[in-house]
Amino acid sequence: MTKKLYRYMNWREMEGIIYSDTDEPGELLGPHTAGSQTLVQTFLPGADKVSVMMGNPEKEYPMELADEEGYFAVLLPVKKQPEYRFKVTSKETKEVLYLHDPYAYPAGECLYSEEKKLTKAEDTLSDPAQMQLFHMGTQYHAWKYMGAHRAVCRGVAGVLFRVWAPEAVRVSVIGKFNGYDGRVHQMNRSTVTDLFELFIPDLEAGIGYQYEIRKKNGDIVIKAEPYATKFYDDCGEEEHHYLLARLEREDYAWKDGAWKKKQIYQAGGALHICELSAETLFGGETEEKKRIAALQAKAKELKEAGYTHVSLQHTILENTNNHSVHETVAFYAAGVYFESTAVIKAAVDALHAEGLSVIFEWAPGCFSKAGELLSEYDGSCLYEHLDVRQGFHNRYQVKLFQYARPEVKSFLLSSLSYLIEELHADGIRVCDTSFMLYLDYGKQNGEWIANLYGGNENLDAIAFLKNAVSMVKNAYPDVLMITDEASGWQNLTTPLAEDGFGFDYKWNYALVNDLLRYLTIPYGDRRNAHHELTLSYLYMYKERFINALSGDYILKSDCGLACMNIEDAYLRASAARLLPAYLMVHPGAKLLNPSFLPQGMDAYLTALNQCYLSSPALAAWDEREEGFEWMNAISANESVLLFLRKSPEQTLLVGVNFSDQAWMSHKSGVPADGKYKEIFNTDSEEFGGSGIVNARVLKAKKDECDTREYSIRINLAPMSVAVLAYVPYTEKELSQMQEKEEERKRKQAEAQRKKDQLKKKKEKIKASLKEELQRKIAQAEAEIASGSEYKGAKKK
Repeated sequence: MTKKLYRYMNWREMEGIIYSDTDEPGELLGPHTAGSQTLVQTFLPGADKVSVMMGNPEKEYPMELADEEGYFAVLLPVKKQPEYRFKVTSKETKEVLYLHDPYAYPAGECLYSEEKKLTKAEDTLSDPAQMQLFHMGTQYHAWKYMGAHRAVCRGVAGVLFRVWAPEAVRVSVIGKFNGYDGRVHQMNRSTVTDLFELFIPDLEAGIGYQYEIRKKNGDIVIKAEPYATKFYDDCGEEEHHYLLARLEREDYAWKDGAWKKKQIYQAGGALHICELSAETLFGGETEEKKRIAALQAKAKELKEAGYTHVSLQHTILENTNNHSVHETVAFYAAGVYFESTAVIKAAVDALHAEGLSVIFEWAPGCFSKAGELLSEYDGSCLYEHLDVRQGFHNRYQVKLFQYARPEVKSFLLSSLSYLIEELHADGIRVCDTSFMLYLDYGKQNGEWIANLYGGNENLDAIAFLKNAVSMVKNAYPDVLMITDEASGWQNLTTPLAEDGFGFDYKWNYALVNDLLRYLTIPYGDRRNAHHELTLSYLYMYKERFINALSGDYILKSDCGLACMNIEDAYLRASAARLLPAYLMVHPGAKLLNPSFLPQGMDAYLTALNQCYLSSPALAAWDEREEGFEWMNAISANESVLLFLRKSPEQTLLVGVNFSDQAWMSHKSGVPADGKYKEIFNTDSEEFGGSGIVNARVLKAKKDECDTREYSIRINLAPMSVAVLAYVPYTEKELSQMQEKEEERKRKQAEAQRKKDQLKKKKEKIKASLKEELQRKIAQAEAEIASGSEYKGAKKK
């Protein structure tokens, strides 16, 4: 090594590079002015020879080996930083590679790839102000700046990596492109953004990568990319490199432009959600073309079946084996059944093409404790609480977020806006809300810490949830926000301005729980549990509810679908039909997971859905008390409920029989005189029932029942729901009825006149006979009195 070069070398700082324990490798590596020359240093373990190629035409400047581990340096005869690249000869294979120097391209000068077609003013990939928002907890688009992005720096294409790891000693990007060697691409800690950054030239989309992090205690851990949209298992490499982030290509062309211009949902309209897993959506197909065809066919099938929305399960990567809670593995990555975000987008496009809105699950309540993920990311409790009583849930074995930390809020809120902006979600279901609201949810004594007021409410999580809803409603007012909270927390659907949470809907867990529990009770004992059926009607207007027969709930429920284990085949099938039908006629929006019902119910569910969509009384006044009215809620012995569902243009009489007995000609009060025509019956023969229906139009009679002046008599099959529409008489029918009534009265009057005449005739004959009889009696009495009869007998 020349003396001049030796004099410019910082041997002490070099050790930090060689032993990979520095967070500022760019201070040495790359080009630096050295008097009238430029000093270029690089650390390439495994390189035999390295040269700098510079100029036009290129001229080769061999680099000197400063350390046998692979540290090379050279003084270039130019003062201004030149454009150059390395010519690297491998020590093992003698292969020659030409590489750009990562440390010659400042991360702060990176621009988005030209594919995005942004103006310089719009290109904010390296805007420090955006990073400042991240540290303030108000960066709602963090995925655009964090993680890996195809970028251009000083005319050279590559990938910019950026990660938040403030307590790390050193962070490196590793992958197959550098032999998973953490010494090769050590990242720089930015003094402006307090993030680790590195632009690696020549890399393209499709690469797999991870971060190698040296903790303060010297230990090295391998961590996954928090903002990755795709993960894959690289089983062919070393064992600890099995979970790599894939930098996906951003080349999907959306086809739902017209759809996104529409208002997604209007209050007062029918809301019927079909919950589907990815497996169901693709029909088990694995080949790409067949999967797209299956998607389109399924979307058309769902539309024809009468659904308005589709709730997609497990779109974001999670541990599906943990049925107790949504254990999120990655907050931006596609679930295993979707393979990539492009497949998710294709699914959304197919559903939008059929006019179906799409709802995504979002689970910010916890995250996986797996060591290669967010857990103790940089050696400190970065995303979780330091205190295990706040940062870990022993029962569910998951980590809990530290919602008060600004960067955590930016991370989670950005994942929410990512679902809406990048995946075109029309609605968000916030999973496991109860899990977030309570500090002691599912915990034992000693496993939690009370809040500053001594209560069990998670004040940080409450503020976070309100912040999330507020963000969505301000930026995306048409997107539905739904919570599946199960503990009975109040005011979740109350507007934020009224000190509520602002959710559009809340799942009615209690309704489904009570119903499933009731259906497990023996028929003879149901009279003593009748309150299980009527309880939900006491609170159904306290929130805006969704009657959700969800797969998640069924898996978590203690009783599950135990009602389907009925020995009698007829009653078992009847119960399967009754369950979704009862939720359909009960006030509230609807959600159904068809896969948790017996096979062969597709035609039945389609007919049920069409009944719901075509009956305004089942949806229009769902949130108004005047939309529901009891007819009979006290027939506990018969296990029967009778009630009205109403809207301005329609009134329905609903009869539900939860017993194993048929009630024929069951008397029910009705709201008005008129006709009552059955529009749906779960026991119809076309659905596999016994046919105990109300085939004829029932006319109300003036016969008091249920405190009503008029009544009808309906047939209720065992375990069935009957829906009858009130049809008022037309003017013509009223005129005809009036004529008939007048004719009836005329005939009645004529009959009465004849009856009166006959009565008078009878009375006259009776009077005549009585008079004759009295005359004869008087004559006889006179003769007796005169003795004439005796004298006449003596003469003889």
